[in-house]
Amino acid sequence: MPPRRPAERRPYAPRMSPEERREQLLDAALLLINEGGVKAVTVDAVARTAEVTRPVVYGQFEDADDILRALLDREAAAALREFEASLPPEPGSGDPGRVAARSLRVLLTAIAQNPRRWHAILLPVGISPAPVQRRHRRIRAFVLERVTAFSAWGIEQRGLDLDPELLAHNLLCWVEECGRLILTEPDAYPPERLVAFSEQMIALFFGGPAGEAGRDEPEAT
Repeated sequence: MPPRRPAERRPYAPRMSPEERREQLLDAALLLINEGGVKAVTVDAVARTAEVTRPVVYGQFEDADDILRALLDREAAAALREFEASLPPEPGSGDPGRVAARSLRVLLTAIAQNPRRWHAILLPVGISPAPVQRRHRRIRAFVLERVTAFSAWGIEQRGLDLDPELLAHNLLCWVEECGRLILTEPDAYPPERLVAFSEQMIALFFGGPAGEAGRDEPEAT
């Protein structure tokens, strides 16, 4: 009788610092969300994707919900930095239409360049666990506050009779929808197409010819 071959052992995961291991596991969870949605993020799936054992995952996170919360915190922090970078520090006396068009262009370009990050922010909210949904709501409330302040400034600059809060809600919904179109149908809806259409819509609110959002037409002499 031939000798029995010893069972192959799974190779040990390379040694990493706790911080590096945590980032590796979150990267695996981000990949899973992009491929299968929030429901795809389980401890087993993260372990398989990262090529580690379950105890390695449990050494960093309590459960799948804990992984999702940590992932959202990480990606939201990066997304908010990109959002802040799209806004001027102080609009001052600039043209609202031009400022809005520029900000939208910068943000949509960032979404197109970082689809995995923004997928985790924009797409899976409705089916996320309750703690994750609460984080989403807090993030959105912060962004809405910034957009409302911008809307109030633009309305004042143009002397318009509009409700800044309702304008902000509509602007934010449109930006979110633009982001989702970029993520789900990038070939059909590139940032350039969405920005060009948005400039036309901005011109309706803030004045100025289409394609030159917010630029004042010269007064007749």
